[in-house]
Amino acid sequence: MEFDNNDVNSEEVKKLFLDNEIDSNILIARIDFIFAILILIHLLLLVFGVFEDSFEMRQLPILLSIVIINIFNSIITFKLNGKSNILKFINIFSLSISIALCNLLFSYMVSILMVLPVVLSSRYFLKWFTRAVAIITGLLWFVSTYVGEFFGISWLDLNFYEPAKGTIIKVMPPSFYDSVVAVGIDLETRMDTIGARFFIEITFYIIISIVSVGLAKCGRKLIYNMAKDRLDKTRLSTELNIASKIQLDMLPNSFDLKPKRNEFELAASMSPAKEVGGDFYDFFYIDGNHLALIIADVSGKGVPAALFMANAKTTIKNIALSSSAKTTSSILGKANNALCRGNEEGYFVTVWMAIIDIKTGKGIATNAGHENSVVKRAGKEFEIVKYKHSIALGVLEDTKFEEHEFALNKNDILIVYTDGIPEAINKEEEQFGEVRMVEALNNMVYENDTPDKIIITLKEETNKFANGAEQSDDITILCYVQK
Repeated sequence: MEFDNNDVNSEEVKKLFLDNEIDSNILIARIDFIFAILILIHLLLLVFGVFEDSFEMRQLPILLSIVIINIFNSIITFKLNGKSNILKFINIFSLSISIALCNLLFSYMVSILMVLPVVLSSRYFLKWFTRAVAIITGLLWFVSTYVGEFFGISWLDLNFYEPAKGTIIKVMPPSFYDSVVAVGIDLETRMDTIGARFFIEITFYIIISIVSVGLAKCGRKLIYNMAKDRLDKTRLSTELNIASKIQLDMLPNSFDLKPKRNEFELAASMSPAKEVGGDFYDFFYIDGNHLALIIADVSGKGVPAALFMANAKTTIKNIALSSSAKTTSSILGKANNALCRGNEEGYFVTVWMAIIDIKTGKGIATNAGHENSVVKRAGKEFEIVKYKHSIALGVLEDTKFEEHEFALNKNDILIVYTDGIPEAINKEEEQFGEVRMVEALNNMVYENDTPDKIIITLKEETNKFANGAEQSDDITILCYVQK
């Protein structure tokens, strides 16, 4: 098998050609087998006199040869599962020989089938192979036709032949050929008639052969394009996996939060729906006693959303750490103006941000178009906390953001999340919803559970509800416990 020097990926091209060759071998072997079965059925009908006195002994070895050749070839191909370079030669040329042998008997009916091996050979996408099959099959067709006519072996259709007066012929009864056939027509009549017939058949054969070579050429180009596409997809998948790892590495880990403090416990998790996601979370110290908590959801999906996410995360944190005004409204106001500038694509990001005094548990929060938070007071159940929301970041410059004061006491639990939780759907396209989410937390979460366990529980309940339905959105959860 030949390959161009500029192969996009030689190994991938070889694999695609090999897979195609195996499929082609199996297909042609099946055609060989079906052809053999049809001839065998015809032979049995002749032997048992279904066509009355139309059977002649000289037909027997020819018909048996066709059956044996094709069945033997099919058995070899199926036994090897189509995996052998030599099978394409065996498959195609055994079919050509079988049709040529059949042409000895049924020249007026089988001639059209001589193009079948040529057309099938184009499936291997090798121009030289299709040309060789066209030449060899054409020679076999030409020889078998003339041999059948010269020796009077072939049956003739009296609808197309006009025997000379006084010719003694043996007329066969009508059969499933839907015509009256005859043997015993004189040689001169056969030769005179075959010339006109050949002109039409050869023209048709040449046209089909040229088209088949063209199909082989097109198929070869298709293989190279498929190899290029697969290489591009593999490269893209690799790059997306790297991007996903980089994105996850951007997110903080509670174990890395320095210095370690005993006033709280904290955990967070992000599970993207695709290779990269638009959700993010963040937490960092504003000063010695104040901790910033952030969770956000960028509009859109895929790489563009992930890039906007990285920009939003960096912008908010840089402003929070450098700004003199340490309030959530002022931080998000400045971040919003920065994200609006140059945002021609129109991306926006919903953000929930809080700054908590870890010693007292008191804090302020701003909800910029994000989901409601959930709080569990010590000794009580989880409940949704609702207060006035502002619009998302990146929508409109100079937006004024609302603030909400809150206080967390000992063992109080605060959970914030993105819409991948309440909007998770099952196979019946029902949404999980806030009500089911709160019920799941109240049924499964205990006061002594760690934030990590609470997050795992909530994700498990979401997945249980989805019941195998594909995750349609990123799922991000942040859990804070006041100690």
